[in-house]
Amino acid sequence: MIILMRNMRFLFIPGFMMLCLIAFGEKPNVAIKVSAIPPEIRDGADAVLRYSETTQQVLTERKVKYHYRYAITILNEAGERHSYFVEFYDKKSRVKNISGVVYDAHGYKLEKLSGSDIEDYSAVSSGTLYQDDRMKVYAPEQNKYPYTVVYEYDKEYDGMVYYPAWKPQPVYRFGVEKASYTLVAAEGQNPRYKCENIGEPEISDDNGKKIYTWKLSNLKPLQKEPLSVPFQERVPVVYLAPGKFSFNKTEGDLSTWKGLGEWISGLNEGRQDLPEETIAKVKEITAGLTTKKEKAEAIYRYMQDNTRYVNVSLGIGGFQPYPASFVAEKGYGDCKALSNYTLALLDVAGIEAHYALVNAGSNAEDIITDFPSNQFNHVILCVPNDPDTIWLECTSQEQPFNFLGTFTSDRDVLLVKDNKGVLVHTPVYKGEENIQYRRAEVALDNTGNATATIFTRYGGLQYENAEDALMLKGEDLKKRYYNVLDIPDLVLKRIQLDEVLDNGLPEIHETIELELKSYMAKGGKRLFLPMNLMNKTSHIPKQLTERETDMMLTYAYCDSDTIVYTIPGNMEVEYAPSPVKLETEFGKYHSLVNIDGQRITYIRNVSMKKGRYPKEMFAEFAALRKKIVKADKCKVLLKYK
Repeated sequence: MIILMRNMRFLFIPGFMMLCLIAFGEKPNVAIKVSAIPPEIRDGADAVLRYSETTQQVLTERKVKYHYRYAITILNEAGERHSYFVEFYDKKSRVKNISGVVYDAHGYKLEKLSGSDIEDYSAVSSGTLYQDDRMKVYAPEQNKYPYTVVYEYDKEYDGMVYYPAWKPQPVYRFGVEKASYTLVAAEGQNPRYKCENIGEPEISDDNGKKIYTWKLSNLKPLQKEPLSVPFQERVPVVYLAPGKFSFNKTEGDLSTWKGLGEWISGLNEGRQDLPEETIAKVKEITAGLTTKKEKAEAIYRYMQDNTRYVNVSLGIGGFQPYPASFVAEKGYGDCKALSNYTLALLDVAGIEAHYALVNAGSNAEDIITDFPSNQFNHVILCVPNDPDTIWLECTSQEQPFNFLGTFTSDRDVLLVKDNKGVLVHTPVYKGEENIQYRRAEVALDNTGNATATIFTRYGGLQYENAEDALMLKGEDLKKRYYNVLDIPDLVLKRIQLDEVLDNGLPEIHETIELELKSYMAKGGKRLFLPMNLMNKTSHIPKQLTERETDMMLTYAYCDSDTIVYTIPGNMEVEYAPSPVKLETEFGKYHSLVNIDGQRITYIRNVSMKKGRYPKEMFAEFAALRKKIVKADKCKVLLKYK
């Protein structure tokens, strides 16, 4: 009883403290009360931006200042990430005058930030050797929802190559009450902007300064839809960029792609020097090779075998590569340095190559082609080679020659050529190139157990489906297959992987041998034999509300499965499913079962297109998937003779 009473007294402290606050006259912040949020903005949200006021001052081509003031109400655990204060800085920027308050649901103050509450960390990421990025961080210690955080701070830059876009609604399930952005351009300064899903700004003048103001209010939280268009198409965004700029003793003009290319070209100038021994090695490995492609591949392999990726970005190092001689000596570099180094190696062999800036990532946003600005995060190489251009990803020691994959394929990139920049598009891999072809032989016994030998070819973008397995061995490799194979009660007996790089696009040839326990289910004197061994479609996209966006299929591919089952001599087929043939705008699906004595052959072919379709067609696509899921569950009914 005593222990219970001791514990219970602590339960009353928060309420007692609240009563004390009220008794001693501390008034709540009425405007920040959660009950003041309109229901249509709160419903379906994890967090709500109560207000946001951002002011950007472009003082000179070097000096830019920001003032931020905003409040966010955190409604549940999923919204907690929005409560954190995180701001990055480096030697060219400063974060100062940070203040903050945390309020409860009724607007009463729970926490107030002091300078000692802000943590300061190095922002060096894994794989980074040198980097001067740091970050200031504060995380409220609250676990009772809802609550509201209010932050205010200043940030100053001494040189900027890009301005952050204004995205008041940055993610799904995030409502906005009101937000404003003010851009102040000093006399003679001409920052640029592009509006998406928001009107043009109010423009005014103040003693030679030009002031642009955008305002928004009452944005309902967006819900993620299956197969949706990119998020940035659905929300208001103001993209911003400098025109002329000054950065780290360099100057440039971003108002055209040509200008950005000129600046990058200037940063790279004179940084392709190589040691004599490296030059000699390039000549040695290309001796006797006759075509540009053969020489480029030999040089690419040499680069991969003798370097590794390490990020190096101090000061202008985020934009300027280390010299090729540095990489030759140290054996490492970041994407810029490794691409520049490879370009220098190719030049020794007399092969023209060009630096290419790309916004990389499997789900990366497309760049805005009519708004020249630094929208890139990665560098690759382009090697002109009529009729087929060669593309090189220089940061990976495993990436196949002339293959970009989902990380950088099918997007606009800035090619730095002839001391200027020009937009070009990286390769688009077609459905018939993105293949998964499988053939399996499955022998069944009288008890329903089976042994299987399965051969699969992965090609094009589907090469990436098995690429990770190439890096694994022993138990790690087995564990990977036990996790990915959708077959119950299996025992892996053998795994063989071969990378094939001489058929155009890279392929992985996979052979696995399995033992399958109780593969056939028994029902009285009959047995049910599943036809689709390991490529079943199971997901049917569902739309729970009226759809708001177009539907996008971002990946074209072709799958072909041929599974041959050999059944014991004392069994025969009592029932086999009919062929299924589905042909739609989205793609095709064909499956059939052939019976030849004790051999049952299941053939399944799927080809899906990439494309954008009106939202009204989503129901049709979901119906197609439902039919495929049903067809993939087909079984043959066997009986004993």
